[in-house]
Amino acid sequence: MDVFNLHEQHLKAIDKKLDDILDKLSTLRSITKAHFDKMTDFMEQKFSTAVMISERLTHTAYNNRLSPGALHHDILLEIVRYVSKIANNFEMLSFVCDPTGLCLIETSYICQPEDNTFFLVLHILLVSPHNLMPLYEFILLVIHFNFSHNVSITLEIRINKHIA
Repeated sequence: MDVFNLHEQHLKAIDKKLDDILDKLSTLRSITKAHFDKMTDFMEQKFSTAVMISERLTHTAYNNRLSPGALHHDILLEIVRYVSKIANNFEMLSFVCDPTGLCLIETSYICQPEDNTFFLVLHILLVSPHNLMPLYEFILLVIHFNFSHNVSITLEIRINKHIA
């Protein structure tokens, strides 16, 4: 038995195992780096979208008009359906017939910074077809800002039962 030859084979086997381990580590490192890059890109995109929406809502608040793109189109459609329903219930007419009409109405806002809540109030004009005296439906949109690790802006439409 040649100890020298056996020792050399053992060192070659160890060298091969180390090469395999290094290959696996480099693969793992590249996968982890790619995954980390995707996660940071996703978080950056989500945060920039939230900032963009909050900027549009701020413009809406200061200009007293709903800024185009401030709210998602589905939400605007839901508001228009709600206004039409209220107008029909009270046998009135609404001048808001489509989502673009919401950008022409007056808005006001209430801000509660302690719980990151922003109330956007839409002043929807309703008239009676016989009287044409304007009455307003105030739709309260509650917007919650969450700028923690899970950035989100959620919207809630609070249904009012009054017309002023």
